[in-house]
Amino acid sequence: MLKRLNKIEPFVFLLVLIVNVAPVFGVKYFVTLDGGSHNNNVAIISSLLTDPSSIFSSVYSINSELVPNWSGHFLLLILSYFFKYSIAEKILISIILILMPIFFRKIIGQIAPQNILFSYFFFPFTHYGLLYLGFYNFTIGVLFLTILISFWLKNNEKRSVYFYVILWFLFFAIYFSHLFIFIVSVLFIAVHILATSNYKEEGSFKKILKRGLPILICALPFLYLTATYFLNRPAKQLADIQYLGANNVIQMIINGDAFSLDVYKEKAYSALFVLLLTFLFLLTAIQNSISVNHQINRKQKVLALLKSPGHLFLLMCLLMFILAFVMPNDDGYGGYITIRFVYLGFFFLLLFASFQKQPDIKTRLLLFSVLIFSYTNLMDIKKEGLSERNIERKKLEPAFDKISPNSVVLHFNLTGRTKWDTGHLVENIGAEKQTLVLSNYEATKGYFPVVWNCSKNIHFIAGGYTIAPGNCQKQNIKETKDIDFVLVYGDKTGCIEYDEIVNRISDGYHVVYQSSSVSLFKKE
Repeated sequence: MLKRLNKIEPFVFLLVLIVNVAPVFGVKYFVTLDGGSHNNNVAIISSLLTDPSSIFSSVYSINSELVPNWSGHFLLLILSYFFKYSIAEKILISIILILMPIFFRKIIGQIAPQNILFSYFFFPFTHYGLLYLGFYNFTIGVLFLTILISFWLKNNEKRSVYFYVILWFLFFAIYFSHLFIFIVSVLFIAVHILATSNYKEEGSFKKILKRGLPILICALPFLYLTATYFLNRPAKQLADIQYLGANNVIQMIINGDAFSLDVYKEKAYSALFVLLLTFLFLLTAIQNSISVNHQINRKQKVLALLKSPGHLFLLMCLLMFILAFVMPNDDGYGGYITIRFVYLGFFFLLLFASFQKQPDIKTRLLLFSVLIFSYTNLMDIKKEGLSERNIERKKLEPAFDKISPNSVVLHFNLTGRTKWDTGHLVENIGAEKQTLVLSNYEATKGYFPVVWNCSKNIHFIAGGYTIAPGNCQKQNIKETKDIDFVLVYGDKTGCIEYDEIVNRISDGYHVVYQSSSVSLFKKE
């Protein structure tokens, strides 16, 4: 009976993989907060590489600094040559949702094959909150982190030229995905080398150096880029750096905010999943404590702790959670830092938990019942959110149809806090019709592939508005251009801001499309 189940199990995993990807193709668009901005910037990169005289070349340039955050843009760029942007985005998300669980399963198969079923507990990690915020580069970084851990654990004892070449490419892929994940990857390898070294042997320091130096050489180009990245960014004022209080971090952990997008709707199920992970952690910790206590003396106990790969993951787990309390949540350049540490803390916690003795059948049934209940409910709420964001996306389509290619679009988003997750929807038109949308937060930040080219000092005019793109100052104007379309998105009923916009563009613009939430004005 057990052999039959073992034969069937891989097919069950494949079925769950298909279910995991199903929400992506259950809707017309996979709408995320930053997705529209990513698509827009991919179209800009493509145009700058192939058509120097395009409408984008007047205000944009490719970032000359070798910054991270390239991988998502690069992959979307490749896919966009074969598919339209909305399909390319879906394919990218699907690749991530398939490969992440597969490589996590490979890690479990290497470190605790008897607990291969623990790979199913990783599925809620794939449809996590930051994915739906459109943090593709970070998510791709997590994918490459799972690949690196799997590769390292399998090959680090039998090194060859092939080993170092692959490791270099993994460092390359991780750095150009996300700087945060690159630092965590280097930490993981450093902790593993230190934790698995025999300090009782004579010349142990030399052996550590011998093991670590080639790895350091592989990582050196990207460590240099990391140092350069931070040196190129001046220190922010204290007012720009935000920390979460300890109570807020604790609530973030307990409520499972790392696994949810709508914390109010998903809180009960994400918190239940955290409770499940905590139970697995405690069970493993108790079993390992009993095992270590069988050692004869204190030195043997410490060595037993350090030698076990499980305790490597425990160290990484604790380190991630400690950093969640210590590091700022917003460093003045980017935010959502704390929740990334919390997410990776649970990532390493699950790897540690996989080292427990195989649970009995009753315990397994209980664990999987809780997992299925929390996972399916989390997925249902996320699918509902996707459907709602698709409705909003489709409201814009009639206006998009009336916008001419190679035109300049100024847009105002009046949805405010009521629809915060649709903030970059309008930017999709930049990708779909090669239009210049005069809002692009990525180009302003300086750590994405595209930056504003302020040297040309082109300013754009629509009625009473004079727009300096991005962070370009309104001075030394060399050239002015008319804005072809003004798009206002959001309920205009009783909205003073909407009335002000209409008043300022009343001379020279007329309505070409209007609905309850979308108004499009064209220059006469």
